[in-house]
Amino acid sequence: MRHSVIITVYNKAPYVGRAIASLANQSRPPAELIIVDDCSTDGSVQAVQQSLQQYSAQLTNTNVKLIQLQQNGGPSLARNVGLDAVTGDWVSLLDGDDEYAPGFCDRVQSIVQNHQPDLLVLSFINLPSKLIRPVIDPIKHLLNPIDDRLYALADPLKVITWQEFPLGPGNNVLCRRSLIGELRYNTQNDLFENIEFWYQVVKNSVENGSARCFLLLGEFLQIHEVGNSISRRKLTDINKIKWPALLDSLLDSQSEFDRRLWHKVATRWFNNILDRLDTPSDRLRFLWQFRRFAFRYYLRPVDVKKVPD
Repeated sequence: MRHSVIITVYNKAPYVGRAIASLANQSRPPAELIIVDDCSTDGSVQAVQQSLQQYSAQLTNTNVKLIQLQQNGGPSLARNVGLDAVTGDWVSLLDGDDEYAPGFCDRVQSIVQNHQPDLLVLSFINLPSKLIRPVIDPIKHLLNPIDDRLYALADPLKVITWQEFPLGPGNNVLCRRSLIGELRYNTQNDLFENIEFWYQVVKNSVENGSARCFLLLGEFLQIHEVGNSISRRKLTDINKIKWPALLDSLLDSQSEFDRRLWHKVATRWFNNILDRLDTPSDRLRFLWQFRRFAFRYYLRPVDVKKVPD
């Protein structure tokens, strides 16, 4: 197994050293580390270089690449650049402000050798809130125990489109590069782009009959709740709120799972916006401005909160 890790960075100078350290300090560091800087302006590149120098001994057997983009293109483009540069047969993406827990690489190596999965969804812990996801009790009937805290997804598309199942936060997925193939992030979509990408990876693989999808518990992925991140930043201008392009692309689909994903994303978007608006008047203005959302939402009833059968 040659595991390639892609770290994308945009103005993550205070955090990216932590992400690199979490890989360097593994007892079995990845075979390849690709760091893509999306034209940062806060000294992120210098922070990366300092960390790589600091951990050069631990990364002796790791093929390290630092790619500096000359123009800011957004996270989807940066991830695509990283995917194009991968040479390993397994790949995972790590945000520049997150980290992998000790023992992650050893555990993954053991799983790949012993169980031949195609894709692993990772449980994760949010810090400092210590919120752990997913909670598996409601869907245990769709999980086949394989090993210690390792489960096979009996119906991958049904599981990942359930409202409460996290797919995408912190890129909590590791998979064979062959599953991704030529698929890349949609650079026209900067909302829920991780969900869209990994959903397409799983959907294409299931349709081709080649996906052995597993869920690994153990909080090997640690997602740090950075206050100024895009998903948590307070909204002060209603006119700058974007309707997710992903919703329009799925709207007319008759696929059961596309419809489930539409409602999953729509619910998350709607609740996230309400949480980030400060005043009741802003919330009312938002509800009025996006009244078509409510019309479409209730016109296409799909109960994704219900535990899958």
